[in-house]
Amino acid sequence: MFILMVIHGCSASCSVGCLNGVCDLTTGDCACRDGYFNTRCSSKCNDGCLNGQCDETTGYCTCRDGYYDMRCSSKCNDGCRNDSCNKTTGDCTCRDGYYGSRCSFKCYPGCLNGICDRTTGDCRCRDGHYGTRCSSTCFPGCLNHTCNKTTGYCTCRDGFYNTRCSSTCYPGCLSGVCDQTSGDCTCRDGYYNTRCSSTCGAGCLNGKCDNTTGYCTCREGYYNSRCSSTCYPGCLNGVCDQTSGDCTCRDGYYNTRCSSTCGAGCLNGKCDQTTGYCECRDGYYGTSCYSTCGVGCLTGACDRITGDCTCRDGYYNTRCSSTCGAGCLNGKCDQTTGYCECRDGYYNTRCSSTCGAGCLNGKCDQTTGYCTCRDGYYGDYCYSCGAGCLNDQCNKTTGYCTCRDGFYGTRCTSTCFTGCKACSNSAYNCSACRPGYWGTPQWPCR
Repeated sequence: MFILMVIHGCSASCSVGCLNGVCDLTTGDCACRDGYFNTRCSSKCNDGCLNGQCDETTGYCTCRDGYYDMRCSSKCNDGCRNDSCNKTTGDCTCRDGYYGSRCSFKCYPGCLNGICDRTTGDCRCRDGHYGTRCSSTCFPGCLNHTCNKTTGYCTCRDGFYNTRCSSTCYPGCLSGVCDQTSGDCTCRDGYYNTRCSSTCGAGCLNGKCDNTTGYCTCREGYYNSRCSSTCYPGCLNGVCDQTSGDCTCRDGYYNTRCSSTCGAGCLNGKCDQTTGYCECRDGYYGTSCYSTCGVGCLTGACDRITGDCTCRDGYYNTRCSSTCGAGCLNGKCDQTTGYCECRDGYYNTRCSSTCGAGCLNGKCDQTTGYCTCRDGYYGDYCYSCGAGCLNDQCNKTTGYCTCRDGFYGTRCTSTCFTGCKACSNSAYNCSACRPGYWGTPQWPCR
């Protein structure tokens, strides 16, 4: 049975560790039964305490075998012989296969018979391992998979090299064998350099090259010292000089290696094989006939050097590349300047500008663009009267007008404050309010 204590009017039970379930009614402090500690006996002694008992104040206890520290909360490590250790420090005598002051480390798998020095972990290595703790394995290239147990150095089996035989000979080595120190080898056909790591050029005759330099005799279609470059597509019969790559061009190509194509406009697709110059077919011009005659050239032909031509109707300038203005009468203009006579609705020297939307009958002066305005427009170019002009009418010279309700200004382009029916000089200077609004000089038409 547990006794309840009263704390400021609230009830709480005494701790489970209180002797006979009795505690101080104010603080909850009590005398502990076996296996508990602290002032309220709320903490349990650790499992490692001998007979499950500990000091009621500190929790310190005498440890049973297999545990250590002041409260016996830590277990001796698995490596401790007989699962026992110093009950204060945890230090112990190691069983085979473990090392360290608390025997917390396992000997490395490479240790002979799995045994190592119980302090340092050093050991004698079994075959195939090396290092002070035998933590490293000999490389696969070591003969019989054995190596020096201190350095890891070994004698290499065929196909491997360096002190630990960790590198493989290159695929180009004859019979897959190389010098076990340097990796140098005799090359099989198709490879070169000291370790035969580079392949002969794709164009080498019979796939063979000098085993030291990689130089070779080229088969047709390739050039340079290692025959790694292909002749250009423009070479006649696909053949070129094996040193420089120069060749005789087939029709349609030019320059020393025939790498450039003749201009699209060359007559019969042919050009000078050195310069690329050619005679142009109709519709092209320039020394290499790359440029097309202007779209406006009469019959599509032009001077084959300059590109100049006689224009067909609707085009102008020396190469007839510009179109006459949209407003030119009958679509025709002066073929040199582009100047023309305008049809109704257009103006300026090339008739490229349209008369104002407000011009009477859509007509205007063909030089200045000035016109007589129809109702609702004003000014030299007939701009639209202001949105607030009464009946959309305004003075055709100034644009001034009488405002309809809700607008103000000389051209009635500004709107009055929302509640104003009429105003002057300012959106808030109301002379009359709309129905549903009222105001004073300080608070107009609210």
